[in-house]
Amino acid sequence: MGVFDLKDAASRVVGGGGAAKAKHVLEGHVSVVRGIDVSADGKWAVTGGRDKVVLVWDLSGNATGASASKKGKGKASGPKVVQTIIAQEQVEALGLIPGGVEINGGKADRLHCFTGGDRGLVRVWDVLKGEQVAVMKGVEGVDEEDEDEDEQRGVINVL
Repeated sequence: MGVFDLKDAASRVVGGGGAAKAKHVLEGHVSVVRGIDVSADGKWAVTGGRDKVVLVWDLSGNATGASASKKGKGKASGPKVVQTIIAQEQVEALGLIPGGVEINGGKADRLHCFTGGDRGLVRVWDVLKGEQVAVMKGVEGVDEEDEDEDEQRGVINVL
């Protein structure tokens, strides 16, 4: 997955020639990435995919952890994975929740994201702790007796 600086002319391709140059390549997922979101301040990103994992990235590059590779350079720099969340299902939808989530009267000052996946659940995660903090069970209108057809149970988009 590439990170592009759209202000840099090398990151834009106009017309039919050449390929855009990525500033960084985020490596970490072993399957199809189905969602990515970046915090409003541009410091954090989350990615989720069919490998049942959500990766939390420090885009400032100041954190310690596994790093993204700098395309064509010898030493890795830039965004780093700071948390790996085992989502317990293939992630088909993912996003950050602006302002966090107030759970049981607690403050909403943490970074939270949601995932939706093949089990038909929408989960809310404390991104930096890597913990599930809420879950929405049951999708209205789904026939519970027909569990063999995963497409009917899965969540493919969350708004």
